[in-house]
Amino acid sequence: MELNVETLGQVFTGPSIVAEMLMLKKNQGRTLAPSCGAGAFSDHLPGCVAIELDGSVAPPYAIKMDFLSYPVAEQTTFMSILFHFVEAKDGISSREISGLHNFNHQTIHVMTLKIREALRETMGAEPLLTGYVQADAAYFIKYVRPGNIGMGASTAAKVQQKNAGLDENGKVHNTVSPNMHALVVFVQAGQQGHREYRIARVKTENQVDLLTLGQKFCAPDAALVTDQHSAYNFYSGEFIAHHRVNHQVEFMNEDGFNTNFAEGIFARLRAAVAGAWHRTSIQNLEEYGWEVAWRQTMVGRPNNEQLEDLLRRVLNSGRAKRFVDYWGKRPLATRPKREELGTLVEVDKNDVSKKRGRPTAGIVKRQKHARQEPPQSRKDLPTSATAPTVTPAAAPKAADSPSEA
Repeated sequence: MELNVETLGQVFTGPSIVAEMLMLKKNQGRTLAPSCGAGAFSDHLPGCVAIELDGSVAPPYAIKMDFLSYPVAEQTTFMSILFHFVEAKDGISSREISGLHNFNHQTIHVMTLKIREALRETMGAEPLLTGYVQADAAYFIKYVRPGNIGMGASTAAKVQQKNAGLDENGKVHNTVSPNMHALVVFVQAGQQGHREYRIARVKTENQVDLLTLGQKFCAPDAALVTDQHSAYNFYSGEFIAHHRVNHQVEFMNEDGFNTNFAEGIFARLRAAVAGAWHRTSIQNLEEYGWEVAWRQTMVGRPNNEQLEDLLRRVLNSGRAKRFVDYWGKRPLATRPKREELGTLVEVDKNDVSKKRGRPTAGIVKRQKHARQEPPQSRKDLPTSATAPTVTPAAAPKAADSPSEA
């Protein structure tokens, strides 16, 4: 038998190792051998669905085809989930995947979060961006649900909107959510399907965060293209070139530079939030951004190449770190630190502007008064409403003795 080790990796397991591994088998369900080779395992598994690409070494009962071309419904559940993840170009919700595979929604939710974490770990470990790099930021989770009609806004909504959007004078200028965060994207310009993306989440666009992120994701010889936000001022001295675009008057400057690649990923992310996910949280916002960034790099590639790339990233990323022990079943000593699960910062209550209104020394609570029913007739009116009666003053008492007089 002539084997192809370099191209197909045909290194078959010996009989002794096969026997020991088969002794560890406990379940009695269906068995699928996606690359059965010469049948080292499938020969000992009755009813096994064996698939082999190389017909010269495949046993007679094996299916001669590529495993990735095998019907998705007959593949393993994990591969089927990955295929649906890839096939949904605009994102797919956990509830939709759970309905397709008859799984609990929370189980699929955690699995998709781990897939996004694998994309984040593998894409973030790739070489630094070089050449022309576009950088831009956009804010998410800024929508505040309006108050209910009739009884007014709920208590939770009132608390959330209490200090949102206040200006320096404590006046309501623009009501936004206090959970609003920004996603910063760096895009290495290139042809479609050959662009590289990096994603990060920050609270606001300040110079310290953007400078640190630029040094983390971009090589010193990169030429950055940004808008005229003051947070990008430090890029002029850190990189070989820094080009600006004044978005108030133009989409592209006179030298032909623009930030369309960076802004395009925000448009696709907002479309996915509105059409597939319906909501995002602060802790997982960056993971959703990395998913969209990966989908942008896969533009123009067939589904089988996208599935292979996703499977390679998931298998090479190791075990999940952020979403380990999601259900809280492990001892406290083995759980990740709480500060590593998010970047929320607690703000002292004294540093938050008070809601508008008359100044108060403490918390003012509205006094609740008992409701009085209106009178139904003149007979029900209180006695105070009738005309007052005048009583004559009593005459002074006569004195009994001269001393009293």
